Amino acid sequence: MRLRLRLKKDKILDLNLDLDLILSMIIPHPNLYVYEISGAISDSKKFFKEDFIGCWNEGEASFLFFSQPHDEEVESFIEKLG
Repeated sequence: MRLRLRLKKDKILDLNLDLDLILSMIIPHPNLYVYEISGAISDSKKFFKEDFIGCWNEGEASFLFFSQPHDEEVESFIEKLG
């Protein structure tokens, strides 16, 4: 994508932009799967490896983020927690 900007005093700035690169910076994970679990979680990085983005603890709930679905793994993790 080419972008032309007119600056002060009739100066022109031409930019060649890689739109795919820009979108990947804005939306780093186009597919996002979120699982809500009751209670705080502290060892999710040890349990989840593939496609795991991270965990967010908020109040009495935790949210697990993945780039692909992991229903069975999350259920197994919940069982492990007891």
